Amino acid sequence: MYRRSCLSNGANYTKERMELSPRFVPKSANVPGLQIADLVARPIGRHVLDSTQPNRAFDVIVEKLDWSKAGRIEGCGLKIFP
Repeated sequence: MYRRSCLSNGANYTKERMELSPRFVPKSANVPGLQIADLVARPIGRHVLDSTQPNRAFDVIVEKLDWSKAGRIEGCGLKIFP
């Protein structure tokens, strides 16, 4: 699934340009990039699971996502995989 999502939508990545194997890092590594990813992923996940629940963190994040010309984030800045 990871490899397919990297190569879909006209992405032009080759193995020489982008490593397509995910790397798993333990939480104890305390990598700043993973901390930011965790801080962003949880509010988005809560919004996807129950969009009627108030979510102030998602309200901040949604302003920074890409929007379509029709004013939607689904499929443009927010992609939900089954």
